[in-house]
Amino acid sequence: MTVIDAARDIHDLQQRPSLNFEEMKGTKNRFSLRISRKYRLEVEIDWENEEKTIGILGIDEISTHYQ
Repeated sequence: MTVIDAARDIHDLQQRPSLNFEEMKGTKNRFSLRISRKYRLEVEIDWENEEKTIGILGIDEISTHYQ
C-alpha cells in the first residue's frame, strides 16, 4: 500500500512488475494490482487529466483471484 500511496502518476504503478498493474477486461476505468501472491486489489480510477496518467484511485475490492 505504501508503494501505491507514493505513486505520482500511473507510470509509477506500471513500472513495478510485482504489482502486475493492468486494466480489467471489459472495463474503462477498473484496474487490478497484485498485493500478494494470493490477493489483488481492484480499483477504479477517476481520471483528472486527458492523458489518463493522474487520477483519484478508489478501492473497490480485495479479491482472491490468484489461487
